[in-house]
Amino acid sequence: QTIYKQALEGLTNPVDREKYPQIVRWLMTQIDEAKAGKADSTPTDLREYIRQHLALNPTETYKRVQCPVLILQGERDAQVLASHAVAAARALADAGNKQVSVRIFPNLSHIFAPSPLDRNIPTEKKNEISPEALETIQKWVVEVVIGKENRTGK
Repeated sequence: QTIYKQALEGLTNPVDREKYPQIVRWLMTQIDEAKAGKADSTPTDLREYIRQHLALNPTETYKRVQCPVLILQGERDAQVLASHAVAAARALADAGNKQVSVRIFPNLSHIFAPSPLDRNIPTEKKNEISPEALETIQKWVVEVVIGKENRTGK
């Protein structure tokens, strides 16, 4: 995420960890140490959590998801890339889920607000959630969730 964000703002060298924020350098050390098998030594250490997270197999999890799934993504999300949303939707569908919907919103951030990189957005609109994103959620809930309840009587 840090490399992605820095690359959006200018030329960056991913090897130069000194240019990363301090918290990112700390997290990268935790990840490296977790991979090496070092145990947690303080309550704020994350090595065991990181090991458990790295051991997860999302594909196996997707095989167990049978409920309708709505995946929404801001195209300019610096925390989760839009390609990850598409890959998750594809994996769910490949696992047999026939009720997967995915939508990528152009120029929106992680919180479905205008991208911070868009310099043309007025200050008062910078944190405003996209009406289109809200409408998409509402429409999906009505069609998929409420519509299913009406059809099944549940």
